[in-house]
Amino acid sequence: MEKLLKFGHVRGGKTSTPVVLTAADAYVANSASFVVIAAAGTATKVAASGTIIFGWAETEVVASVVAGTPCNVIIDPSAVYRIPVVAGTYTPAKYLGRGCDIVLSGNIQGADLTAHTDDVLLIVGGDATLNYVDVMVVPAVRVAATLGAGE
Repeated sequence: MEKLLKFGHVRGGKTSTPVVLTAADAYVANSASFVVIAAAGTATKVAASGTIIFGWAETEVVASVVAGTPCNVIIDPSAVYRIPVVAGTYTPAKYLGRGCDIVLSGNIQGADLTAHTDDVLLIVGGDATLNYVDVMVVPAVRVAATLGAGE
């Protein structure tokens, strides 16, 4: 039987909160959906590492979000997400247990295994043939988001 590839939440907790999405972000089937909270209090897709990840947007495939679209965002620290590899090739010996950055290439948000500027994601699994990784948000990144929230 053929292996089905599913991106998104694959295991772990699913504690979530409702948020409103920023207009114009594209959410495609073969992409990650990590979001940050923008100044207006809305969620917007993470364009690159260096920003504090709020969570994973559970949204339909859409070419351009309409401003004010409600969305559920998984914020659970135990959640594991399957995302495509945008740069590099996953091999367990080289990447399992290591950090990686997020990159947005076109509308595809995924892992950049070749960059370690911020290491916002922790690699906990993957597949070399299908070139995806299973990741968790690095706990220190989540803590930084919580500590800065009240300022």
